[in-house]
Amino acid sequence: MNNCCSNDNNFNCNPNPCPIVCTKYVPGPIGPTGPQGVQGFQGIPGPTGATGATGPTGPQGIPGVGLIGPTGNTGATGPAGATGVTGPTGPTGVIGATGATGPVGPTGATGATGPAGIAGAVGATGATGTAATVAVGTTTTGLPGSTAVVTNAGTAENAILNFTIPQGPTGATGATGATGPIGPTGATGATGPAGVAGATGATGTAATVAVGTTTTGLPGSDAAVTNAGTTENAVFNFTIPQGPTGATGATGATGATGPAGVAGAVGATGATGTAATVAVGTTTTGLPGSDAAVTNTGTAENAVFNFTIPQGPTGPAGADATTPTITIGDVTTGAPGTPAAATLTGTAPNYVLNLTIPQGPTGADAAGA
Repeated sequence: MNNCCSNDNNFNCNPNPCPIVCTKYVPGPIGPTGPQGVQGFQGIPGPTGATGATGPTGPQGIPGVGLIGPTGNTGATGPAGATGVTGPTGPTGVIGATGATGPVGPTGATGATGPAGIAGAVGATGATGTAATVAVGTTTTGLPGSTAVVTNAGTAENAILNFTIPQGPTGATGATGATGPIGPTGATGATGPAGVAGATGATGTAATVAVGTTTTGLPGSDAAVTNAGTTENAVFNFTIPQGPTGATGATGATGATGPAGVAGAVGATGATGTAATVAVGTTTTGLPGSDAAVTNTGTAENAVFNFTIPQGPTGPAGADATTPTITIGDVTTGAPGTPAAATLTGTAPNYVLNLTIPQGPTGADAAGA
């Protein structure tokens, strides 16, 4: 039996090359195949970032002021009244008797001035002045903190008012509200002057999901998943049942009786199948609005899951919201060889994670005696 190692696998030929005499052995049963690893589940979308504070409403415009029309021109002065009639001359003195020619008598005194004439009538009222007009010219937004100004680019009778209204100061940045679902859209406010843009809200923190321990359960037991972390930073521990031992293979046909050989040593028991492993690879934050993705960069037995979780879009600031929670729902044992599955049910902010984990495949049949 110098060539015992060429085609006969029932001989213990170690070391190689074969020894001159080989000993025959009986193969041990093949250990059951380890369970198939579970497929990772899709990560929960990151919470929505808070919206920046709304800019302040511009100041109210200065109330319009109506101008009083100018006073009409004073009517022309009426003509002077006529001069009064001169009073009558006083009577001549009595002529003295004729006598000797005496000296000439003194001249009589001048009569008193007559009374003044009646005052002339008041002149007619002048024509009514033309009504004044007021029109709005330009409206300019001034710098924050400057003084409101109104100037007249027309005349006193036909005013054209130009307004300069200062822009409201930038409001203080509001505190970032707690992350939560997007609040309902508020009613559209009245349009005012453009305010300074509010500061950009802080980026919301993405939730994390990690795989903790992976334990092989007894054949026939139920698969189980527990969360050893928190609802925002989940750490899942998996218990996956081992597949049942394969049925004993059929007995081979009896071979021809050969010469009695030396009793061979009992072969070693086959190694137990290796349990599948699941590890987390990379976790990447995707762009807002992109799709979440999970890829396996390992193998079916030694999975390495890479997660891409999109960042939530920045939404308007709303009231303090309830933090989302995740609870484990149904954990179902699938048929051997079927893919693992994870579904997320429930409504915001209370989610339920349901898992389907396949049972390990049935072990191979034991070799014939």
